[in-house]
Parts: sequence; structure tokens; C-alpha cells
Amino acid sequence: MSDQQGAVSEPGLNPPEVRLQAAGKVHHEDRRPHLPPQAGSGTERGIPPDLTPQVGGETEAGAVAATSNRRWIPGEEVHCVICTFNRRDDVLRCVASALDQSYPRTRVVVVDNGSTDGSADALLARFGDRITVLENRENLGGAGGFNTGVRWSCARGAVLVHLLDSDVVLHRDCVAELVRALGESPAAGAAGSKSYFWSDKERLWCAGAVYRRMFNYTFHIGYGKRDGAAFNSAGVVPYMPACSLMVKREVIDRVGLMDDALFLYQDDVDWCLRMSGAGYDVRYVPSSVVWHDVSPRADAITPLGMYYASRNLLVLFSRYRRSRLEYAAMWPAFLARRSGAALIASRKGRAGARRLLRSLAYAVVDFAAGRLGKTPRVL
Repeated sequence: MSDQQGAVSEPGLNPPEVRLQAAGKVHHEDRRPHLPPQAGSGTERGIPPDLTPQVGGETEAGAVAATSNRRWIPGEEVHCVICTFNRRDDVLRCVASALDQSYPRTRVVVVDNGSTDGSADALLARFGDRITVLENRENLGGAGGFNTGVRWSCARGAVLVHLLDSDVVLHRDCVAELVRALGESPAAGAAGSKSYFWSDKERLWCAGAVYRRMFNYTFHIGYGKRDGAAFNSAGVVPYMPACSLMVKREVIDRVGLMDDALFLYQDDVDWCLRMSGAGYDVRYVPSSVVWHDVSPRADAITPLGMYYASRNLLVLFSRYRRSRLEYAAMWPAFLARRSGAALIASRKGRAGARRLLRSLAYAVVDFAAGRLGKTPRVL
């Protein structure tokens, strides 16, 4: 394990605005991650439109068990933290599904990551005081946005925090199945859902995820395949994506928050690897289901995605490599794989390929110079 593993330092950032429509006011919240816990309360439940398709089978919602540090109370409140940036229609759909969970105690917290499309106003107009909206003054990236919500939830005594991308739709038993999985396994620190493409609701997006350190790449088990018995076994995996990832509070207290410096992509990989290094399991839970509204096309990669994914993969490798020899051996395979991805994705012609390859070059240069966080480059 790398000597960089463990809690990540947190830069001082401006606090988010908290929109409370019921109180008719805007105020600022302290963003320190670990304040003394306060008792939480359930939220008024909404009845959004029916969501399809449905997964068959009954579940035992809210099953709980002892963890290593405390015994859970049946029906522990779950804070669903949804991070969004300029995806108004998607986040409205996501919140509707989060409010319609079979699990009896969910509190929905939406982090509006500096959106300019009126997402916050639309959320409050539709859902009112059934949700809490935290507004960052600027886009802090996926890691920074999630951290805003996790800090807020931990300050209010959250024991379970469920991270959700704003472009997912939850099956009605999604939360209950993750709670059950974490309750049944004291060693588990986090658990993630099986996810399908929204555009093809029987085709898998992720059935567990793997980080191959030797060649420095990640992949989703089952990606693009039709669902089947091979993907229905729960178990421990290297990581689960944060599109639907539930984490125990004790784990957050021990390993810290996501690394803000990564900004976008691989932040969930790094977080899960830190959990594993601290002795916690990350579990894949196929009975918990979401649909993810992302493109299945190979040419969907953007220059921005190429930059952050490539730079942060290099950061990951530098943290978790085991020898200098391993570091030297990684580079040829890494550059070949990333360049190949750029060429495959560049169906718009040579101009597209040049932009993607330039983004890859910038990623390597900025990694070597130690330039992390949000890039000022025009990609």
C-alpha cells in the first residue's frame, strides 16, 4: 500500500448556500467534515410517477446488524447525497426515484455544483421541503460536490451516506438492499448497486469494478453485456462507482472524504482503495439496482474526460505502485491504451483525434508537474 493512503487533507473552500424553501431563507453552513453528531429525522415522502422497468422479487427492507464499532438501530436514516451540475431534468428524475424508496427513512440532499440551468429553483419548486438543496458557488467537481453533501450529512449525525450521480434512476428497493448488505457484513465499509444503461434497460453498465494496477486502467465488470446469472452474485470487489455507492459513517471518519484534488474521474476508485487499505470491504450488491443515463457509444469520450481520467489514473498509480520497476513498466501500456482510446473515439476525424491526444499530453505534463484540481486549460 502507498504511504499516501489514508485521510485526505481538505482545502478551505467557501461554504455552500443551503436552500430551505419552508423557512423562506438562504443561509450558510459550516463545511467542517466531522462536527458533533445531531439526531436526524425522517423526511416527508413524495409520490412521483411510476418508474419502469421494475425488478421482480420482494426484499426485506431495512435489515440491520452489528458493525465493528456500534450496533445499528433498525430503520437507521440514510442520507442520499445527489451531486448535479447543469442536469436539471436528470436530477428531477433522480430525486423523484430517491423519494419513492421502499426503505422507510431516507433523507435526500442535493448538491447543486454551481449550475446555471436553474436546477436548484426547479428542485425546490417541485419537491419543496421534502429535500435539502446545497448550492456551491462554483463547480467543485465530482469529488468536491459530493464532499459538500457528505460534510453536511455527517454534521447531522448520518450513519449511512448514499452517494448518487444525478443521471441515475433508482429501483424502489435500491436503498433497502444496500442497507441490508452493509448490515449483514460487519467488514463491509461500502456497497454499490448493479447499474444498467438507461437507454437499454437490460444492458449492464456496471456489475462490479476493477482497477488493474500493473497496467493502470479500470474497467466495469459486465459493461455492455446483457444481464444474466453470471452477474447476480454479491461479493467483494476492488471498487464500485459513486453513481450509487453507500458508505458507513465510521469509514468516512477513518479514511476521510474523497480527494478534492482529483476533481473529476477516479475519485471513487481512490476512495475505495483507501477503504480497502484501512481494512474495509467494498461490496457489489446485485439486488440493488439503478439505471444510468450515460452513452454506451465508444466515441462519447470528450477531451475533458480524456484529460481528467488520464491524469488521475497516473495519480492513482503513483499512490499505489509497489516499486520503481513497476512504475517504469506501466508507461508503455498506459500510453498505448489511452492513445488507442482516443483514436477509437475520434470518429469525427483527425481534428477530433488531435484534440483527444492533446488532452492526453496535457494530462501527462500536468501529472508530472504535480498540477491537480480543476485544470485552467482550454481543452
